Order: sequence, then C-alpha cells, then structure tokens
Amino acid sequence: MGQPKAWLDFGGELLLRRIVRRLRGAVSPVVVVGAPGQALPSLPEDVERVDDQRLGWGPLEALRVGLAAVGPRRDAAFVCGCDAPFVMPEYIPVLREWLGDAEVAVVADEQWEYPLLGLYRTRVHDPIEQMIANGLRRPRDIFSRVVTRRVPTSVFLEVDPRRLALVNVNDPNDYCAALQIADPWRLPTPGCDA
Repeated sequence: MGQPKAWLDFGGELLLRRIVRRLRGAVSPVVVVGAPGQALPSLPEDVERVDDQRLGWGPLEALRVGLAAVGPRRDAAFVCGCDAPFVMPEYIPVLREWLGDAEVAVVADEQWEYPLLGLYRTRVHDPIEQMIANGLRRPRDIFSRVVTRRVPTSVFLEVDPRRLALVNVNDPNDYCAALQIADPWRLPTPGCDA
C-alpha cells in the first residue's frame, strides 16, 4: 500500500477506527493487535491493544496473540483484518450458530477461505503455537489441524447481498475500488483516478 493500512483515510475516517466503530457494539472486548512499536491511530479507551511477540510472523502471530488476550474472558473471538472496510457485525451471530462444537467457523466461498473473517475458539491459541514452532506461517493452515466449519458466503446474502464484508484493501487498486463502493459520488482521492 505504500503506507500502513490502519492509517488509510476512508471517507474522512481512518480505516482502523472505522472497523473498530463497526464492531464495538457487537463484540467485547475489542482487541487490536499491532507489531511492537507500531504506531496506530488513537482508539476508544475500552479498546485493548496487544502486540505481536514474534516479528515476521504476520497474521498467524496476530491471531495467536489476539486469542490469548481474549481467552481468559471469552470462549470464542471474532477475527477480522485491519483492511476490511465493510466488515459487518451481522456475520457474528451466523458464525456463532455454525461454530457449534467446532474450533473455527470461517467464511468461505467456492474458491477461498477467509481466515481473517471468522469465529475462533480462544483455545485455538495452542495449535497455532505448535504451528509457529513447526515453521508454518499461513493462517489457513490451521483449518486442517482443528475442527473447522466453512460457512458459505451464500448464507450471508440476506445481510450482505453484495458480499462487501469480503472486500479488503491489499493494494492501491483495492483501496480505490473500496472507496468507490463506499461513495460512488466521492471526490477524487489522491492516487485514485477521478
């Protein structure tokens, strides 16, 4: 992206603040995972920040640390990335229903599983710890190690007919496209075509 995603301006609101705002009423506690020393936008006082303990492990380490932080208070945690501008709290009760006695309920479509859009039992911290010890880095590798329910995107069509919760901003083109979705009449954003 050329800059940290958490600091992207999304319609006058920083992207991380937008995501936190959208989830605050639906989950508690809200825990944001950052890299040690990483500058993040200021967040409401009730939002907790924890830091990765191992550098270079990306989302898998963030998942491990976040689950450990939530674990003493909750049996499961909703997980999303800091680059999901349209994350929808309406997904959470559906994921909870599908979770049942499994360890993970993850959103999936015909081609892809979305490891950063799911509900994880906090006890999955331990298998993730083992994965890291074995040098595995991809969050989706957890799905073959614990009981996982893949929740088809079709289940969410009533609350998300355009599948917007699946949108993330991995590069400038994704960012510009997401801005266009959010506000088709917006003024041009620097770096995006008019």
